[in-house]
Amino acid sequence: MQLSLSVLFSFLLTCSTLHLGIPILSKYLLDIPNERSSHSKAVPTGYGIFLSFIISIFLFINNHYYVLICLPLAIIGFIDDLKPLSSKFRYCAQLLISFFIIQYFSLLTELKSFNYFFSLIFLLLFITAIINFFNFIDGVDGLITSNLLIYFLLISIIISPVYLIVFGSLAAFLYFNWQPAKVFLGDSGSTFLGALTVCTIFYDTPSIEKTILMICSLSALLIDPFTCVIRRLLYGENIFQPHKLFLFQRLVQAGLSHSRVSLIYCLVSLILFITVLSNNVTLVYSSFLCSIIFGIYLDLFVAVSFKDALNSTKKEKN
Repeated sequence: MQLSLSVLFSFLLTCSTLHLGIPILSKYLLDIPNERSSHSKAVPTGYGIFLSFIISIFLFINNHYYVLICLPLAIIGFIDDLKPLSSKFRYCAQLLISFFIIQYFSLLTELKSFNYFFSLIFLLLFITAIINFFNFIDGVDGLITSNLLIYFLLISIIISPVYLIVFGSLAAFLYFNWQPAKVFLGDSGSTFLGALTVCTIFYDTPSIEKTILMICSLSALLIDPFTCVIRRLLYGENIFQPHKLFLFQRLVQAGLSHSRVSLIYCLVSLILFITVLSNNVTLVYSSFLCSIIFGIYLDLFVAVSFKDALNSTKKEKN
């Protein structure tokens, strides 16, 4: 009964704060389009701070206390939405939060057969990468929200129904975030959701195999930023500089609407959702491989080429 009420109230509270918050954010916190934006109109941003607190309250009530570890990222992200902070400060904060996540879930104990130092470094890099990847990919209307909606429905089935709380809040937010978006999450929401997702990967996942399956189910949100970072490194680019080189951005540049791009990514997530539910490991890995092949097809034959987008970015800078 308590969980059902929590899911209902998380949905209703998100709806009500959206109606109240959007006019306030429109007045004080607008995302003004620039050369690296995928939208052409100013849109209120920073709603993620409301979403983060709503989710945190109801997860905490239902004894998922680790959500408090993620909450500082929402606060730091909101400050960054208001006035950009140093990238070094943000990353140091992410490292600290990541360390607390590692300690809370005793991840180093789980990896006791490996070298302590290298295990710690690997986990810190892995967790901060996901946090930043979620921040990077939140650039098209409804993209991250719709894909996480599918993910949290999945883990509410296979891990714990408590994650329907997150599903409820995201469902309410998606209506306002779908093209044309009336509000954005901002760094406050994307970084918080990134950290929370990391926690769900390690929550109640006793085997490495199950953890890998959870990561595979998120591949629609992770492969694009991961491959983009690698390609930028190969081209000698500063990976900390803003750009418009992600596949989802280049698909928009090629003429696809925000909603179509989001639906493409959702299709991949939905297929992986079904295969993970099947408990067939071979099928999950096959679907994961197919999603990579599909991404390569989009990159080569649908999106603006990476090289052309890179040259265009360099011209804009000059």
